[in-house]
Amino acid sequence: MRQLALEVRRDWKLGEDAIGNVQDVLESKGIKVIATEAPEGFDGVSGIVGGKDYIVVLNSKQDHVERRRFTSMHELAHLLYNDRFSAELTPHQQEKLCNAFASEMLLPSATLRSKFSPGEKISLSELRKLQQIYGISIDAIMHKLYKLGIVSESRYKGYNIRRNTDASLRKYVESSCYREELTDRFETLVYAAAAKNFISTSKAASLLHSSITSVRKHLNVI
Repeated sequence: MRQLALEVRRDWKLGEDAIGNVQDVLESKGIKVIATEAPEGFDGVSGIVGGKDYIVVLNSKQDHVERRRFTSMHELAHLLYNDRFSAELTPHQQEKLCNAFASEMLLPSATLRSKFSPGEKISLSELRKLQQIYGISIDAIMHKLYKLGIVSESRYKGYNIRRNTDASLRKYVESSCYREELTDRFETLVYAAAAKNFISTSKAASLLHSSITSVRKHLNVI
């Protein structure tokens, strides 16, 4: 699945750079991303409506940006490859493959191999920096380092033991620190909605992380 993810990155001309806004990338390829309120424990689902409309549905209550980005790419894998999975694979095995795809889409293996050598010591600060740049959680990065052989099995087990027994470490690791880029597409949609009175100016300001004064200035309805 890592190779398939690299092929998608190549075909979509993403290179090996960080993906600033996952939703924008998916929607630029005709995949509609919909957020809806759902019970805790539900992250997302995907499907094809009417045989032609590709959609990814995310839980709007999930405010952990890195997790939301990972879920989006996980569901992209389902959309692209569900009909290509071997019938011998269990649902759990398919989920693990989709996770591998999502991990590679967000943080290419080549990037980690260029930064770390097998067996070298790695600080949490270095992992946090990668989280801030690539929008992928520290847990997912550690799992990837383990799968690539950069972190040994014993070190990976030790990390998970510390994570699960040290409350302060767990809080640090589970915290979200990535701020997803606002794209021109999103900004344009927000201003269009405000101009047509579908949303209030204050709501537009909230969505754009801007002041009401600034939004009114740039709205400039004619």
